[in-house]
Amino acid sequence: MNEAPEIILQIPDINQTYKAVDVQMEKLTAAVEQLEKDIFIEDMGEYKIKRWEQLLGIIAFDDDTLSDRRFRIQTKILERLPYSYRVVVRKLNTLAPDGMDIEINNKDVLVKLALASKKKIKDVAEMLEVTLPLNMTYEVIIMYHTYGYLSKYTYGELSKFTYGQLRESTEV
Repeated sequence: MNEAPEIILQIPDINQTYKAVDVQMEKLTAAVEQLEKDIFIEDMGEYKIKRWEQLLGIIAFDDDTLSDRRFRIQTKILERLPYSYRVVVRKLNTLAPDGMDIEINNKDVLVKLALASKKKIKDVAEMLEVTLPLNMTYEVIIMYHTYGYLSKYTYGELSKFTYGQLRESTEV
């Protein structure tokens, strides 16, 4: 409520006007905050994600989270950059900031990514399909935890997890 003298706030018409203005200010503040978030793909809301999906011709799956949809939009945007080794590495660093490893053997490319979801492998593979030259083959796999990573934990600590969780989970 606006800072007005108490005597003025006791007038019913003015009090109702202030309440209406307060509601409008809350809506305006929320809209401005959402507009600021919609500038960056990482913070984008549902409405803007739908708009980007329409523009890029992306079909969202029923079980996709907002994070999955943002990731798919990012891969489509990054596809448009021309091919070079550095560009591919930069794209993959953008998509997998937690880590990656690229092995190139002549025309065979093996990309190991530290991704939180196996569903994202398909999106990365589609991006590489469009980005890499046609004479290059590729394989995309998830980087799993290795003995070196898990060796810092005791067997007692690791016994709380299943083999699959130890191998794939980011919570270990």
